[in-house]
Amino acid sequence: MSCEVRRLDTKEIFFVYRRYVANFFEDEFILTEAALSNLLARKIYIGYGLYDNNNLVGFGLFFTNRTGNVMLLDYYVTLKKYRRLGYPSRFWQLLKERLINGYGPELKVKSITAAHKYFIRPENKVDLGNKDNYFGVEGIFIELEGVQDADRKALRERARKLLFYRNIGSYMTDTVPNFMDEEYNVMYFPVFKSPGREELNKMLLSVYMNILPSFKDRKKYIRRLTE
Repeated sequence: MSCEVRRLDTKEIFFVYRRYVANFFEDEFILTEAALSNLLARKIYIGYGLYDNNNLVGFGLFFTNRTGNVMLLDYYVTLKKYRRLGYPSRFWQLLKERLINGYGPELKVKSITAAHKYFIRPENKVDLGNKDNYFGVEGIFIELEGVQDADRKALRERARKLLFYRNIGSYMTDTVPNFMDEEYNVMYFPVFKSPGREELNKMLLSVYMNILPSFKDRKKYIRRLTE
C-alpha cells in the first residue's frame, strides 16, 4: 500500500455523496443535497478521502462543531472492490496522523478560532510535547446503532462495527443521543485528547447544537446511560 489521506473539497464531497453515499445507505439516513449544501456553506461539514496510488479507496464525511476541534462521523465508506484489504484501519490511522499534524501550535493565538484560520497548512506542525499549544481536532465521535428491537443480522453488524472501532482505539461513552426515535450509543476516537465524562458531554453537545440549532434545551440532546 502507498496510501495517504487527503482533505476533500466541496466538489469532491458532492461527488462521493452522489455516487456512493446515496447508493450505500438507506434513504432514512441520507442527507438531502439542500442540507449538505447548507452544512458546507456554514463550514461545519468536512470530508477526507483515502487514496492508494492516487486511487480513491474510501472516504469519511464528518460534522464539526463551530471551532472545528470536535468531529462527528456522518458516513464512512470503503469502495466495494477495496473491501477486506485492511483499508478502513489504514484510513483511521492516517486520518489521525493528518489531524495531529495539520494545525500550527507555534502560533501565539488567543483562541482555537484564531488557530483555525491555519487549518491543515502543512508547514504548521504540531509539537506533541506541549499540549497547551495544540489547537487542532481533539477527537471524533462515532454513533453506533443500539440493540433495541434489532434483529440478528443487525446485531451481528453492530458487533462487527463495535469490534472494529475498538481495535482502532475508540471506546464507548456512557452518553446517548436523546432526540432520535432510534436508540444510538456514542463511541469516541481520541485524536489528541481523552477527556473525562463531563468534558466529553460538552464536546458532543458542541457538535449537536451546531448542526441542530432548533434545539434550545440542552437536555434534549443527550443523556447518560447511568441516569
